[in-house]
Amino acid sequence: MRLNKTSYMYDQETGNFTIEGDVPEQNDVYEFAMENMMRIDERAFELVSWLLKTIRIDDIVLEISDFFEKRMDNSVKVSFSEENCQFEMTNDHANIPIISKNSGILGCINLTGKFTVFESLGLLAFYNSFVSIIEGIVINYRLQQLLKSGLDTLYKALNERARLSDTDLVMMEKISFHLAELEDVDKELCGVVLKAANVGLIGVRDEIFEKIRDGRATNEDYVEYLKHVDYGYEILKDLDLEKEVLDACLYHHEFIDGSGPKGLSGDDIPKLALIVGIAEHIVLLGWDEERLRGKYADDFIENAIKISR
Repeated sequence: MRLNKTSYMYDQETGNFTIEGDVPEQNDVYEFAMENMMRIDERAFELVSWLLKTIRIDDIVLEISDFFEKRMDNSVKVSFSEENCQFEMTNDHANIPIISKNSGILGCINLTGKFTVFESLGLLAFYNSFVSIIEGIVINYRLQQLLKSGLDTLYKALNERARLSDTDLVMMEKISFHLAELEDVDKELCGVVLKAANVGLIGVRDEIFEKIRDGRATNEDYVEYLKHVDYGYEILKDLDLEKEVLDACLYHHEFIDGSGPKGLSGDDIPKLALIVGIAEHIVLLGWDEERLRGKYADDFIENAIKISR
């Protein structure tokens, strides 16, 4: 049977089927089911609510696999690619292109397992709902990649203004990543914070950096320098960044004794903020172990200093 640009082949005796061509419209799916007196397994619509939990591309695969196992009693291997594919559904596999009317081709979902024609019709009947959710996840991912690329460029430019060498930047990464591992903090997030934390330095005068690097900075200079946390937050707050990243950018000059610009103390300060903060104080501001004492936990200081030597 052929409806528009989609062909349907179904053997009632064996249960084998093939649906191929273009992804069918919902009306065509229901028309095929009615003409062949088939039911549509509408449990597939529940996959929509399962996918609403997802925030990352990798989660798409996990949620679809989990849904089939727990809701459909079916063990299915799932993969997602951002490449296009030719639509086809059979009793043992499915290649489903994710095509948005607004964004075009977003990728392809491949399913391998054992499927009934009723389950496949259910997936096709609610195809547009799946696409809408996946579209949001994929576009959000692409925007994040673009944002991170922009942060990389800005990071390099601002560090030149701050008189930081490549060796300095490597040292900040070493300190931060080492502490992140010890404190069980996500290293990827830590890397993003390193690049985002000092976006606000764009609002600090060049001579302040010169004084800091030369050891001539006064208290007034340091107060002006600290304004970069607010400048940075104002720049970053409307971008699609994780709350942990924004908080770390805003609070990375807070100290456990409460003497930082925002007055946070102890456990109120996010770990990411403390990690990036101590790396910046050691490498950019040139603080030694004595000056750090009381501002961070003793073991935190010892681990940071050990890496910096």
